[in-house]
Amino acid sequence: MKALQDCKKITVLGIPGSGKTHLSTILGEKLDLPVFHMDMKFRGITGHGKLEDRIPIILEGIKKEVEKPKWIIDGNYPSHLEVLRMRLEKADLVLYLNLPFDFCIENIRNRGYQNIEAKNGLDTPESVEELVMQIKTKYGQANENIKQHIQKYANNKHIEFNSRDEVDKFILLTKSHAPRPLPSQPPPHETHPEH
Repeated sequence: MKALQDCKKITVLGIPGSGKTHLSTILGEKLDLPVFHMDMKFRGITGHGKLEDRIPIILEGIKKEVEKPKWIIDGNYPSHLEVLRMRLEKADLVLYLNLPFDFCIENIRNRGYQNIEAKNGLDTPESVEELVMQIKTKYGQANENIKQHIQKYANNKHIEFNSRDEVDKFILLTKSHAPRPLPSQPPPHETHPEH
C-alpha cells in the first residue's frame, strides 16, 4: 500500500452519517487534493427524484472525475455497482467508514434538523426520516455490496474503520507534519471475506 502522502486518488465510502464528507474535507486540505462530494454534486443537479433516473448523470460525472490525475471522491450509490467499481479500480486508497448504524442515524438527525432550522439546503423533516428509514431497512445489504466490491477491486489498498475513535486516530496521523506511511494492515481493523 502506498504511503498516505503518495496517494493521489482516494475513495471514501460509508453509509449516510458515517462522516465521509468530514474525513474527505480534512484529507483534501492536508494532502492538497480536490474533493468531489457525490451527494452534494449530484443532489444539486438532479434533485431528490428517483435514484434510477439520476444514475446516467451520476455515471457520466464519475467517469469524468476518475480520469483526472488527483482526487478524493466521497459517496456511495452501492446499489449501482458500476458507480462503485469505477472508483475502487482507479483509487490508490479506499477508506471505508463501516460505523455502527445507531451512530450514523444520530448524525443524520442532528445534521438534518440543524439544516432545517438554519434553512440551509434541501432537507425537510420528511426527507431526514426517510433517510433514517433507508439506513434501517436497506443499508445492511448495501454494506455487503460495498464489502464484496472492496474485496474484489481494492483488497490490498483499503482501510476499514469500525468506530469514530479509529477515524479520529487516522485524522491525527494526517495532521502530523512529518510524512508517514499508512499503517500496515490490519489498520485499524483487518477485513476478511467471511465478515
